[in-house]
Amino acid sequence: MMSYDKSTPLIALHIPKCAGQSFQAVMRAWFGKNLETHYYGESKQRMPKKIRTRKLFSNQYRSGLCIYGHFNNDRRFGVQDYYPDINQFITVIRDPLETAASSYYYCRKVGGKLADQSRVPKEDINTYLKTAKSDILSHLPFEFTWKNHEEILSTKFIHVGLTEELDATIEAIAHKLGFEPIPVETLNQTKRDQTIADETRQIFIDNHPLEYAIYNFAKENFSKTK
Repeated sequence: MMSYDKSTPLIALHIPKCAGQSFQAVMRAWFGKNLETHYYGESKQRMPKKIRTRKLFSNQYRSGLCIYGHFNNDRRFGVQDYYPDINQFITVIRDPLETAASSYYYCRKVGGKLADQSRVPKEDINTYLKTAKSDILSHLPFEFTWKNHEEILSTKFIHVGLTEELDATIEAIAHKLGFEPIPVETLNQTKRDQTIADETRQIFIDNHPLEYAIYNFAKENFSKTK
């Protein structure tokens, strides 16, 4: 994977339901005022504001800048929509099925606050997961395919961490960015009240091979650094 260049901005991709709030707290402690956030305003349906990445009266990048948040290509606030010139990334990823399940419970919990009610699932978890679309690809920069996913992850990402190994992920990212590791507090967990059947799990995996290829790449990379 690539090395961190402090002289150019870093984008930290917050993939929904992948310990993003916990990771943001760590990034805020590391970057301080140099951490800018990128989030769609769901309640008022407001697009993220564009962060100034270069110095005033200069074409030079703001040194040490990190932009953290949700980037969604499908909803037109992806990396290429806002920052096509930035080419170094970090993110934390999770088992795609667990990500989808967590999103299911979260949307049901906060459904009354969402302007787009079509996002609130009405069916049970097993019915939902058998046809659910994974949002992981829409939150990543570039167009990932079977042919290019390993190359993009190897040449554009400083680190792809794992939610399931969050403490070790924070330690690895701290080392690569030049910070000291700090404790991670688990935030924004949603309780579950249904069981996912083995049949449902296999159907979901079969329906999302590219997402699992990306996830497995991150797992293999993690095992090499242990």
